[in-house]
Amino acid sequence: MLESLKYLYAPAKNKTEKISRQPWLVMLLLKWAYLDPLANSLLPRPGISKDRLLSILQKVLNLSDSGRMPFDYADVRLFMRALAYQQFFYQKDDQFSDLARQELIFAEVPDNHYFKVNFEKGVGLSVEVFIRLSMALIVHIGNYGFCLSRADLFALCPPYTPFEIDAFLRAVSVESSQLQRFLIEVEKEASGSEEFLRQTPFLQRPLIKHGPYYFCVSTHVLQRSLGHYIYDYLKRDDVNGFNNPFGKAFEKYVGRFLEKTGLPLVSERELIKFLPGTGGVVDFLVADGNSNILIDAKGVEMGLRGMVSVTQGDIRKATKTSLIKAFEQAHEVVSRIPETSKHSIVRRGVCNYLLVVTYKELYVGNGVMLEGVVGVDVLDKIRKSYAEEFIVPLENMYFLTIHEFEVLTTVVANGKIGFVEAIERAKKADAQPATQNFNFELHLRSWRDLIGPEVPLLDVLKGMVEGMAALVPRSEAVEGE
Repeated sequence: MLESLKYLYAPAKNKTEKISRQPWLVMLLLKWAYLDPLANSLLPRPGISKDRLLSILQKVLNLSDSGRMPFDYADVRLFMRALAYQQFFYQKDDQFSDLARQELIFAEVPDNHYFKVNFEKGVGLSVEVFIRLSMALIVHIGNYGFCLSRADLFALCPPYTPFEIDAFLRAVSVESSQLQRFLIEVEKEASGSEEFLRQTPFLQRPLIKHGPYYFCVSTHVLQRSLGHYIYDYLKRDDVNGFNNPFGKAFEKYVGRFLEKTGLPLVSERELIKFLPGTGGVVDFLVADGNSNILIDAKGVEMGLRGMVSVTQGDIRKATKTSLIKAFEQAHEVVSRIPETSKHSIVRRGVCNYLLVVTYKELYVGNGVMLEGVVGVDVLDKIRKSYAEEFIVPLENMYFLTIHEFEVLTTVVANGKIGFVEAIERAKKADAQPATQNFNFELHLRSWRDLIGPEVPLLDVLKGMVEGMAALVPRSEAVEGE
């Protein structure tokens, strides 16, 4: 383990060199090492040199190339999705925004809310304290490397009690002696070449405890794990009980950012009231100039099979209640708009756009890609139910993660770009193979000269840090200055 961590944490000239170490393969190798029956033998296995480690990693890489090649898939984008799911989060370093989002969704609720009650009951720690200790742990690992002790966390977080520190460390770590059992339980559904596409099981427990020390398997795994920990834990604990309250909270959260834009806005409840007839509706409708922007919040997460699948059939099943449902709801709304009585916001006979917002990445960038990964027949079946003038062009549909949506609505609110302008810019780029982007975040990055850098939840993070600092006794704060 130590040689693997030294390899990952060694200084790098730039991000490209860092990612070229292929940390997803190192995580896979670590998993296999601890699943080996010899891992818990009385006689420890001999140490490994860096050269030997690199040789083994090369063999793992060669094994990963033995399965399907990109053009063996029904659509090459199926291959790209699976690859993105496995690897993309290792290329991101802005995961503090995920902690801030958890603060807004899971902490800013009443004390008797489902989120708080069930998390504290299971973890033994409040949502608020967990998020703040997560911040401290990420900062410590980023500054001091992959190893820390219990005392290190105490020194970094003097406001918190030994009970809270211990509960936190238990939640995010696994004893090395119990690691094999943990991995067997988490990986019980893994099979064959699918292992090369799965995300690492260390996302559940990013720290390995050995003796008095805790070893962080990867900074990116740590950030990703803690950034979604509360969501993942509550969903894993009781998926049926969690989905309904989270769906409502997520829709409210999306509406909160839409309101900041100052654009005319119609909610789902209002749409149900004034649209004639019956049928599904989207969560929001925003008027931007002479266009309708239909927005649907889909807080559900796609299952593992849908994320790593190589078949369109599996993707169809996985998106039936999310992306495909949003596609159908958008057409139902557009087809009913012409028959409405006069409404000051909804536009008639104009261009319609659809934005679907998901909590986590589904890696389906736009409507064209949706058709590619679920199949033309599925969407054609829906389109045939509507007159041609009510069809929303695939090019007018984008599927955004909540992070992408936060950035987009922030720059719209700041007057740097409009919804329609943003979608049309993305459409223009995506119309040509040489300029098309895999997801909307890449479009946002390409517009930096226009919109500048945006950190939508920076004020939330500052408030959390200031709140933690205020809890530190004055004498300790003075000593640290």
